[in-house]
Amino acid sequence: MKKDVVRGVVLRAVDVKNSDRMLTVYTHERGIMSIYARGAKRMDGKSGTSSTAEFAYSEFTVVQKQDKLWSSEISNIRFFDCGMMNFEGYSLNFYVLELFEHIATAEPDADLMRLLLNTLYASSERKNDHRLIKAAFEIRLLSHIGYMPDVTGCSECEARGRELYFDVVTGSLKCAECTALGAEDTDTEPHQTLIITEGARAALEYSIGCPLEKLFSFTLVGEDLDCFSRAAESYLVRQLDRDFAGLDYIHNVVLPKKPK
Repeated sequence: MKKDVVRGVVLRAVDVKNSDRMLTVYTHERGIMSIYARGAKRMDGKSGTSSTAEFAYSEFTVVQKQDKLWSSEISNIRFFDCGMMNFEGYSLNFYVLELFEHIATAEPDADLMRLLLNTLYASSERKNDHRLIKAAFEIRLLSHIGYMPDVTGCSECEARGRELYFDVVTGSLKCAECTALGAEDTDTEPHQTLIITEGARAALEYSIGCPLEKLFSFTLVGEDLDCFSRAAESYLVRQLDRDFAGLDYIHNVVLPKKPK
């Protein structure tokens, strides 16, 4: 019976029977896969439960049996453990996994895998403010899967360097003057717009076009970070047109606990 070896991140793990798990894994070799991990809960050492739990980056030796892929040979490469003191990172990583399960396909994508691994690492290791990591991840992910916004400047007059309005429906920017002119057109459908500072605009542009390994290598604070975070999340929710449990959890459980 032919065996294959794949490496990937466990996006979801569901216990089955007494000791098995059904895994949803995003892999280098085959994109998103379902793997039946036999005896997963009995494994120990380097093949312990951390190899088959969410956040695990593992190597799987898989065998096709009827309509399922089975694996009983699993070794952990890295476990992205945020720890109890990094609750924001833990919640963000669950949201990242949920997004990937929604957008991933069976086609392998090296850049998408790098984005997943880099984001989990940055969040787990607290490499930056978690709101910045989340926003940079969201806008880079959207850009990669075909929803790249135009944030170089006003879409009408190309103005930049001042406060602009971000349309989360069209993914474009307009200055106050061009927005006012557009409002005079009664045939124009009203769109959801957000105020964007120049710092937030620059962060959006950087997150779209920077080298992937430098995605989280910048800082943003205050109003700029607020605008950047709000714009990226609003654009993602509007373009993907669905709710995410991880996002609701971040807003309803994690953020209210932050000190004011």
